[in-house]
Order: sequence, then structure tokens, then C-alpha cells
Amino acid sequence: MLSVELKINGMLIYHIYARNISSKGFGECNYLYEFYEIESREVKNGEVSHFRQDGLSKLVAKILEDMETRKNVTGNEDNCHK
Repeated sequence: MLSVELKINGMLIYHIYARNISSKGFGECNYLYEFYEIESREVKNGEVSHFRQDGLSKLVAKILEDMETRKNVTGNEDNCHK
């Protein structure tokens, strides 16, 4: 299981929980994640594929990219981009 907190000036903005749902030890694995947006109290779920040997930072980057893709598909924008 993976748990990541994203903070700005010490204030929690997002929290990510992810877990490997594959039975493989190495190679490409599937990860389910929950993305908590603290201010809106929204919880979003998703799944990404990741090669474990690529490391933790790439997994977190994939989750964030997946969230941005979902945001752009649904047409939701945050106030920073208006």
C-alpha cells in the first residue's frame, strides 16, 4: 500500500492511497488508487498500470497524470487556470 500527502505551505491539499492488485512480484502491475481532494471533500477512484522496477515517483506521477486526464475529459477546471 502507498500513501502520499501533497501539501502547500504545510496545508494538506490532496491525499493519495494506492495498492497493488496484481499477483506478480515484478513486471507490469495494476494499482487501484483513491484520490482525496481535501477542500472539496471529493474522493475519486482510478486504476493505473505501472512497472514496479520504475520506482515510486513514477507511480505517483502516473496517478497524478491519470487524475489530470480525467479532469480534462469531464471539463472541470480549477480556479488557477481561469
